[in-house]
This record gives sequence, structure tokens and C-alpha cells, in this order.
Amino acid sequence: MARTPRSKPTATWPIETLMTPGQASAFLGIHSSTLRAWRRAKTGPAYVRHSGRCIRYRLADLIDYHPVGEAA
Repeated sequence: MARTPRSKPTATWPIETLMTPGQASAFLGIHSSTLRAWRRAKTGPAYVRHSGRCIRYRLADLIDYHPVGEAA
């Protein structure tokens, strides 16, 4: 019996989605250490600090963020 191919699942993320620094850096196309450096320099996209060292980025903030020198 032949199997019918399944379509790939489509992820529809709500704009309120919180992303890990690894996910956020992949979304922006940068290295995760760049995000860390931006946090220390108090630049870059806004982030949320949960308890302790748990840092998350809102998808809406990443979409709104435009690094200096790039076209908006």
C-alpha cells in the first residue's frame, strides 16, 4: 500500500512568541555572541529577563529591530 506524502507543517507563531537567544540570533542571521555583546552594551533588540539568567526575545521586538547601517 502506497503512502500519500504529507505536507510539511506550517508554524504560525503568534507575535507574542518568546524566543531563546539561539532562536533569535538565527532569526536575525547573526551569531548568538553578537546578541550577548549587544545586551552588555545595552543596544540591540529589546529582551525579557525571566528568573536568573533566562533571557528571551519577543518576536515582535525582533521584527521591529533594524541594526544600524542596514536598510529599514
